[in-house]
Amino acid sequence: MPMKFSQKLPARLELIPGFTRALLEKVRQLGLKKEELFDIKLCLEEALINAVKHGCKLNPAHEVEVDVESAPGRLAITVKDKGEGFDFKNIPSPAKDEHLGKLSGRGIYLIRSHMDEVDFFDCGRGIKMVKFLKTGGELVQIKEEKLNDAVLCILEGEINLSNSPELRKIFDGIIKRNEKKVMVDFQGVSYIDSSGLATLIEMSQRIKKTGGSLRFCGLEQKIKNIFEVTKLNKLFEIYGSREEALKNF
Repeated sequence: MPMKFSQKLPARLELIPGFTRALLEKVRQLGLKKEELFDIKLCLEEALINAVKHGCKLNPAHEVEVDVESAPGRLAITVKDKGEGFDFKNIPSPAKDEHLGKLSGRGIYLIRSHMDEVDFFDCGRGIKMVKFLKTGGELVQIKEEKLNDAVLCILEGEINLSNSPELRKIFDGIIKRNEKKVMVDFQGVSYIDSSGLATLIEMSQRIKKTGGSLRFCGLEQKIKNIFEVTKLNKLFEIYGSREEALKNF
C-alpha cells in the first residue's frame, strides 16, 4: 500500500535519533529488507544532521521538514530547511587522499553512495533521496511438525505486511485438517508488525470456532514486548517453552 506523510523536526541534534527511529517504524510497514532499512536510516540521519547544523545553524526555533512518499518499487524521502543553501555542485570528495584526514564532509558522499537517486533543489535547501526497493521484506520461514497430539509451527524471520498471507495459508491448512491443539514457536522471529498481529488474532478466532486452542512459546523479549504493549498477552496464551505450552493444553 502506498505511503505518504510529512513530519517536522525542531533544529536540535539530540532529537535526530528518536525522530529517525519513529519514522523508520512507519517505513518498516512496507516490508523492507534489512539492507534497505540500513541505507534509509543512514541517509536520513546524514541529511537531517546537515539540515540542522548547516541549514538551521542549530537554531531550535527553526524546523526541518521531512516528506516521505512510497510507490511500487521505490521510496522517496525529501528533507528541507529554510537556511541559506549551499553550492551542492562543487562538493569536494572526502575519498580523495588529501581529504581523508578531515573530520567532516562525508555526509553527502554517504548519501550518494547509498541511495539510487539524489537531487538537490532550492539552492541546496532541499534534498530528495530515492531508494529503489526490492519486492517483499525479509521472508518468513515456516516449518510444521507434529509434537505428540499437537501441531507445532516453527517461525523464523519477520511477520509483516508482505508475508502475513503466507502464515495465513499455513493456518488455513491446519484448520481444514480440524487440528485441535496448535502451538506456534516464535524463537526465530525477529520482527512482527500490526498486520502480523492481525493475522494471529484472526487465526486464533477461527481455531476457537472449531473447538481448538492456540498456544505461543519462545518469544524473544522484543517480540514479547509487542504483545504486552498491545495487551494481546491477555488474548493469547504465551509460554516460555514448547514443553510448557504442550503441558497446558
